[in-house]
Amino acid sequence: MGLIYLLAYLLLFLSIFIFFIKRNSTCFVISFILYQCFYDWIIIHLSYFLPSGIVLILKSLQEILLSLLCFLFIYRLALHPKIKLGKIDFILFIYLFIFIIGLLVSFSKGQSISSIIQGVRLYVSPIITPYLLYKYKLFDGLKIDLLNKCFVFLLCFLLMYSVIQVYSFDGNLSHLWFYRFYDDLLVNPIDSASFNYVREGDLRATAVFVSSIHLTVTFFILTLYFYIMKIKFWPLWCILSLYGIQLTQTRVGYFLIIVCIGIGIFRRVFPNRTQYYFIPLLAIGVTLLSLIFQLISDESALGRLVQYVVFMNNFHIMGNGLGDKFALVFYDSFYISILIAFGILGVIYILCYLKILNILACKLLTTNESESTKLLTFTLFLGYSVLYLFAFQYVAGAFPFVFIWLLIFISLSQISTSSVRNG
Repeated sequence: MGLIYLLAYLLLFLSIFIFFIKRNSTCFVISFILYQCFYDWIIIHLSYFLPSGIVLILKSLQEILLSLLCFLFIYRLALHPKIKLGKIDFILFIYLFIFIIGLLVSFSKGQSISSIIQGVRLYVSPIITPYLLYKYKLFDGLKIDLLNKCFVFLLCFLLMYSVIQVYSFDGNLSHLWFYRFYDDLLVNPIDSASFNYVREGDLRATAVFVSSIHLTVTFFILTLYFYIMKIKFWPLWCILSLYGIQLTQTRVGYFLIIVCIGIGIFRRVFPNRTQYYFIPLLAIGVTLLSLIFQLISDESALGRLVQYVVFMNNFHIMGNGLGDKFALVFYDSFYISILIAFGILGVIYILCYLKILNILACKLLTTNESESTKLLTFTLFLGYSVLYLFAFQYVAGAFPFVFIWLLIFISLSQISTSSVRNG
C-alpha cells in the first residue's frame, strides 16, 4: 500500500514538472490542484513506512519548484530589464517586503530553520508560486471544460471517501488515517480534542484532509464553482457538494454560503459598486456578537472568542517572525496568525489582498466575455467570502488557501488573454 502512495506522489509531481516544461497550462493546473489537495493524505501515509529523511526530501519538492520559478523570473528580468510592471506586480513586491521582514525577525529571534521553512511554506509559497506562474504565462490558454471535469472528479472522490469514513466509524478515533502521525508528535492530541472530530457520536468527515474545516471549505468551493459556472448537470453536483458539507458537521460551510448570498444581493442592488468586503465584515461582526452574548455557545466556538483576547499578550509591533510557534497553527484565526507573524505589517498583508480583489472587481465591470466573466465572478465571490473564514479559522498553507491564490492569478491571466484577443 505504501508503494501506491509513493507512486501517486511521484506521478503528480512529475506531471507538474512535465506539463510545466511543455507549457501545457490546463494539464499543469489540474496536476497542481490535485497535488495540493492530496498532499497531506499522501505525505502522512508515506511517513508511516519511509525514513524521515526521504519524506523530508519529498516534502522539499515544493520549495524546489518555487526556487526554479524564482530563478526563471530573475533570469527573465536580467534579459529584459525594461519589463513593464503593473499594479499586481507592485502589490506582490509589497508582499515580498513583508515576507523578508518576517524572515529577518525570525533569524534575529534565533528560530529554527525547520520552523522558518514551515512558515515559508504556509505564508509565502501559496502567494509567490502562483504569481510567478502567472508571470511565466503558464495560465494562458487554460481550457475550462477540462477544469470542470477535474472538479467533478474531485467532488466524487471526496464525497465517496467521506461517506465511507462516516458510516464505517465505530467510535474509535485511532482508526483515523492521520491519528498515528499526530500521536507520534504529541500525546493524544486527537483524543484530548475529540470535539473537533466527533459531534453527537458521529464522525465529522475529513476525507483526505486532517481537518473537517478544510473539507467543508473545499465542498463549499465546489458548490460555488458548479453554481456559477453552470456546467452540465450542475444542480446535481451542487446537491452532492452540499451533502458533503453536511457530512463534515461544521457550520462554517453554511455560513460561507450565506455570505455569498449576501454578496450576490449586494451586487444586484449596487451593480456598479465594488465594496463587496462590506458583507463578510458584517457577517464577522454578527458572529462575534453572537459569541459574546452566547447565542453560539459550544466549546470550540467560544474558544475562538477567547483567542482574540489572549493574542494581545503575544503581539509585537514588528511581529514574532515566520517561524514563531504562535504563527504556526496555534490560533484558530488566520488574521491573528498574520498579526503574530508580521506585526503591524500584517495589516498591510490583508489590505494588499483586498486591493487585488478590488482590481478584479473593477475588471468584472468591464468584462463582457461570458466564460471570463463566470470565472472572474467565481473568484470574487470566493475571495470575498473567505474574509469571513479568515476571522475564525487557520487556513495558511491549507488547500483552500492555496487554491484561492491560484484562482486569483488564473483569473488575472484570463482577463489579460481576453483583453489581447479583443484589443
